Amino acid sequence: MPDSPGIKGTFTIGDDGHFSYWAESSDGAVTLHRRPIDSDENPEAVARLDPETLRLLLLWAEAEKSVTFSLTGPLAQQVKDLSKELSLTPEMFVWHAVKIFIDSAPDG
Repeated sequence: MPDSPGIKGTFTIGDDGHFSYWAESSDGAVTLHRRPIDSDENPEAVARLDPETLRLLLLWAEAEKSVTFSLTGPLAQQVKDLSKELSLTPEMFVWHAVKIFIDSAPDG
């Protein structure tokens, strides 16, 4: 889900019928919040995690069902720029690049 309208750095997670859940990014960490639905009381901070811990949590949760990667630095910016030029999402750009690499590898 994208940022909530008008609130930069906020990711709406959803609700469970009793609480609304969202995450906020600040100071290099992500804080998960919850608040009773239809309430104006102060939100409760449920957890605060750094990005590396979030990546490890995702890997653990997927239990080897997929391959997860993260690009950073100049390569990440190149992927963003080139994927935009080709009207692809960055994920599809990388998917095509990996597929070409695999398809061009010699058999054996």
